[in-house]
Amino acid sequence: WNAIFELLLQFKTQNGHCNVPNSYIEQGENLGIWVKNQRANKRKNTLNRRRVDRLEQVGFVWNVQDKKWDETFELLLQF
Repeated sequence: WNAIFELLLQFKTQNGHCNVPNSYIEQGENLGIWVKNQRANKRKNTLNRRRVDRLEQVGFVWNVQDKKWDETFELLLQF
């Protein structure tokens, strides 16, 4: 888990976010599926609190659709 988390940190440094596409592979690891699994594990309440905290500290978005909706709504309010 820690090794792939480090890949996520690298992805964030390069891209400015943690929203990894499902098909994204880095150093032979399918980082996109790993991210998808972290979201699923949190929904099922099987991701331990320490890992949840670590992900949240780096700006991990648990629900990408909700985040995009919020951002779009914020743009509407500014209009």
